[in-house]
Amino acid sequence: LAYESKDLRLEQEIRVSQLQSLKSNQVEALERILADGSHRQGDILALSLIAWNEHRYDLFQRAIAALTPADVDDTSFYHYLKALSAVSADDLQSAERELANSMLAGPYALEPVTLRAILLGEDFERNKYRLDELAFFAQNHFDANNYKTGLKLPSLYFRLGSIYFQNERYEQAKQYFVRAHGELGIMQRSSLIGSVGLGDQELSHLIQANIANADYMLGNVEEADALMAEITGRLDEQEAAAVMGLYEGSFHD
Repeated sequence: LAYESKDLRLEQEIRVSQLQSLKSNQVEALERILADGSHRQGDILALSLIAWNEHRYDLFQRAIAALTPADVDDTSFYHYLKALSAVSADDLQSAERELANSMLAGPYALEPVTLRAILLGEDFERNKYRLDELAFFAQNHFDANNYKTGLKLPSLYFRLGSIYFQNERYEQAKQYFVRAHGELGIMQRSSLIGSVGLGDQELSHLIQANIANADYMLGNVEEADALMAEITGRLDEQEAAAVMGLYEGSFHD
């Protein structure tokens, strides 16, 4: 068994090395394509995403600058990539403009709405009313049946709740956290389903812990403690400790 374990580790190391080599080769391919000035449709798009994931933002910016709308099937995604490039160049004004274009071209998408919320949150006092407008826009345009992505309304509402919490607007933060939890599917939020080992309640626990945090900061300590007790009462010792580590009440007398 020890020899087999050693062989598996070696095989994993080889595969990781091969993957890293492949990524390096692809980044180098993008550099050559940009230098040559000629490319097949889609080459720069695919390789630019690898450059982004490899934190080669300088190369990503060059690649996106070379993109045309014809290189991207989805116009909304094209403007979203342009916004990412602007953010990586610290040009927030251009990023805001591109995100607005992305939302107009694809109002069903949540990525540009979420990124826009993050940027607006940087100047919270000036933009707090615009944050609510983003939530309203997403609620009225997002269609989970037609938009196949890992990003759903709970993610946006949780992000907005976090922005309000960081800026000590605990009542509004709680409202968004409650909305986030309400948007979860039954398999994610049902304690009954979780008690029989089905579904995945981790996201539900995270959101509920933040609801408790907002209540705690509002002075509703008993309500917050009761919610945390309800969550952790269904967990084993290790899981309960992890969830309690998210709770503000764990760090105050």
